[in-house]
Amino acid sequence: MSRLDLSDQAKKILDRETQALEREAAVLEEKATSAASVLTAVCGLMNSRGRYFAVTGEHFSVQDYDGLMVIDFLDEQVLKHAYRILKNYVEHENRRPNEIGISIIAEKLLPSIKEMPKYPVGYRLLYTIRKAFEQFESVIGSGSGVDVAELEGAFVHHILGVIDKYVQTRVRHGVRHFSEVAREYDFVTRMKCKCGDGQFQVKLQALVQEEGKAYDRLDLECKACGHQRSITFDLPNFKDLYES
Repeated sequence: MSRLDLSDQAKKILDRETQALEREAAVLEEKATSAASVLTAVCGLMNSRGRYFAVTGEHFSVQDYDGLMVIDFLDEQVLKHAYRILKNYVEHENRRPNEIGISIIAEKLLPSIKEMPKYPVGYRLLYTIRKAFEQFESVIGSGSGVDVAELEGAFVHHILGVIDKYVQTRVRHGVRHFSEVAREYDFVTRMKCKCGDGQFQVKLQALVQEEGKAYDRLDLECKACGHQRSITFDLPNFKDLYES
């Protein structure tokens, strides 16, 4: 996510919480030696959201530019750390998951995954994964006849596949730009005007290039009171369009 135009306080929170997530992920990854402990690690990372959401909310509305930018950036870090833990475990195990377990997991959990947009924002994916964990608990208790450890292994592969689709939109050459642009409009839909009664609509979108850097400027207007403001989003991957 962009750090352009963030206040000093927002940058401090972002730096501090980013470092905290890195420390937590390192500790959790050391303990992730089985499918069950990997799933526990992913849950632990997702639970960190409560902390940084609260810290951010102490200083900013989580429906304004600074608050949304900080939360979205940290949500992305949670997903990338979870992806690394899952991927490293699967590569280290180097064995196929139980096929019956995979089919059970797919049947019970895939419908909610199909609802994800092409370029999902982190919070949407975190919500979907948390929902999948809740559904997985019901799978374990349903008496499927498959060993719990085998189901856990299949679920690890399932969650890895879900997050992999998200991560690829953030790291693949050229795709990142379109991912950023799609997120801008999702971002605007979550913003609220200070009048407390309205959402913003985009009146003008402009691509600006200065000193070799590209960014989008969105001119917004509150639907309720007519208040106008402009926000900016870095487009660090704009050059990828010409290199892909």
